[in-house]
Amino acid sequence: MKRFHWGVMVLICLWLLAGLASAQTDSWRECHANAVALYQAGAWELAYQQAKKAVATARGEHGEFHVNTVKSLNLMSEICCARGCTPQGVLLQKKVLKIQNRLCGVNHPNVVSSLTALGNLYRSDGKPTQAEVWYCEALGRAKKGGWCSSACTVPALEGLAGLYVQQGKLADAAELFGKALNMRELRRKYSPAEDLGIAGDLVCLADINRDQKNYAEASKLYRRALAKYRATEGPGSPMYANTLKSLGELYAQWKKPARAIACLKRAVASYEKTGLRDGPMMGSTLITLASIYRNQKRIAQAEALYKRATAIYERNSGIDKALASRLLRNARIWPATEKEGI
Repeated sequence: MKRFHWGVMVLICLWLLAGLASAQTDSWRECHANAVALYQAGAWELAYQQAKKAVATARGEHGEFHVNTVKSLNLMSEICCARGCTPQGVLLQKKVLKIQNRLCGVNHPNVVSSLTALGNLYRSDGKPTQAEVWYCEALGRAKKGGWCSSACTVPALEGLAGLYVQQGKLADAAELFGKALNMRELRRKYSPAEDLGIAGDLVCLADINRDQKNYAEASKLYRRALAKYRATEGPGSPMYANTLKSLGELYAQWKKPARAIACLKRAVASYEKTGLRDGPMMGSTLITLASIYRNQKRIAQAEALYKRATAIYERNSGIDKALASRLLRNARIWPATEKEGI
């Protein structure tokens, strides 16, 4: 009988401890979720404070070397980057790397992801040399760990490729984007969610081909990306509109004005659906479309579009009247005296 009572007492204690642990985890989860919601809403200062609280909660419950601590530190690093505090974000991400090395081992996919994040931070901070070092370290760790075809490798390839585009190394960038695209397409068989990443890589490859004046190949890549965006997000998504804009600009460079006008008009309609009708991308689209009309001597249509684009820039991009006037002067539609009065 005594053994039975002792057994019951042990079970009760274990149940109470489990309940306490669950309550503690719920406390961290609530803080972390609040930080994510605030971050997504653009309330970065409040998000940072909530993420900091989540880190403190995770450390208090589980210590420094725990997955919850890692998640909240990662979030703090992202928020710092969004706030323009990239050096602080780098320090936080280095803490994450230290924890991941100890928790998972130096060649684990989580470590590869952390190294890639450091590359992204240095790249956004305008430090290409350091960024390249971290990207290459990420790819090297992935190779040593046998993760060359793993999901963790793709962001490192794409990050390094994007860096090479900035440096004008277009051939190297195209090779890396091609590898990332092939890996995503292989995983697409098991994960339809890869479609967005595939579309992004297609757009990057199309941009490179456009810069290299390989217009036919760029056109094919843009159209493949459009099909992916249409299937996954619909014709009202910002990425669909941006890709239409890029395809229209390509056709304008390629001296195919009819196709350019058709794509740019669709892009304008798509921006209006997305709620970005007054954004800078809409303004840029309108200017390109107006330039084509101007070249076709359709002056009234061009004038209306230039004025609309200038109004958008004045309202949302902080462009002053003098700069807006120069935009219109470049259109060469009105006499100089009329332009200066805008």
